[in-house]
Amino acid sequence: MKPTSEPAASNVPQQAAHQPPPRVAVERVAQRVHDYFLGLLALCYALAIAAPRAGVWLRDLEFGAGSGVSVSQVLLALLLAIAGVGIDPTRVRESLLRPRLLGGALLAKLIVPVGVVTTIGWGSALLGGVLPAEMLLGLAIVAAMPAAASCPAWTQASAGDVALALGVVVGSTLLGPWAGQYWLPYFAAAAGGDPEVAHGIGRAVLGSYFLLWVLLPSAVGVGVRLVLGPQRTARLRPWIRLAGSGLLLLLIYAFASASLQIVEARSAGERLATAIMLAGVLCVAAFSTGWLIAKLAKASRPTTAALVYGVGMHNNGVALLLADTVLPQESTVFLPIICYALVQHVLAGVVDALFNRGNATNSDEAVSATGVPEQ
Repeated sequence: MKPTSEPAASNVPQQAAHQPPPRVAVERVAQRVHDYFLGLLALCYALAIAAPRAGVWLRDLEFGAGSGVSVSQVLLALLLAIAGVGIDPTRVRESLLRPRLLGGALLAKLIVPVGVVTTIGWGSALLGGVLPAEMLLGLAIVAAMPAAASCPAWTQASAGDVALALGVVVGSTLLGPWAGQYWLPYFAAAAGGDPEVAHGIGRAVLGSYFLLWVLLPSAVGVGVRLVLGPQRTARLRPWIRLAGSGLLLLLIYAFASASLQIVEARSAGERLATAIMLAGVLCVAAFSTGWLIAKLAKASRPTTAALVYGVGMHNNGVALLLADTVLPQESTVFLPIICYALVQHVLAGVVDALFNRGNATNSDEAVSATGVPEQ
């Protein structure tokens, strides 16, 4: 009997059927990046110490000689645009229905971090300047930043009020520069001693630069979401999420490489530990403030989650972008900023575990549903 090739031919569609579609494959990769994001962040810091050459090259790269526009600036703006795609305007409007809670969260977001950094600065001065001035300036820049774009994702993972979290993100992004113009330049002058740096930071936090490189990319991202519509945005969510996380990791490696190259090898670990310690103090204080506001307001569990993440998390992308405009590329000011990314996600993971303790919630699906990068 003549053999036939039909069985072999029939295996082709069966094998193809076992291959997941591209969207599913990308979604799995994005989920893996989220699951191991803290480890990937630590790997970026380790690479910045052991193999900084590629990161320094990226930080030095510009669009044309003497243009003043670096590749890292453009990548940071792209990161903010990606975060903007994750902002749902309809949910933001819902947050306005509770003006007292939203107003209290925004007020705490603007005041408490400033008080923490100022207190640390005073304490360092009383002890003879034990903390590097550049480190304190980096911490102050973080304190002046709006809520992180990833805080709605963490809020949803903890079964929290996403609308309120989005309201804190948008409100602090609009109000942060207005508040920062009054104190950040003076703190920069006191910590760094360079009046040009102080004036440069003042121009950066409130002026055409902030409008062009921070608000405009974020607005473009929101506009792209509106043009795409909810269905197409949902289909593109895995790619958006993966691109945002990958960009953040790449930029942290680049900024850490440039910052650590001026630190002697024997003191690199000490400087990094100092930056992590400062970031940890600010982060714990900010998260605790959100929890305290919720307790004073006798807020529900979902509202508490939104307040903790909204007040506690700061946008590292905006902080890096503003610092990049007025500070030398190799400045150690960037160390507390990039370390805050690690510390705030560690603490956010702890808070998420506490909220979901004893409750088998599908937090991984909740995080992936937002499509917000890990800023």
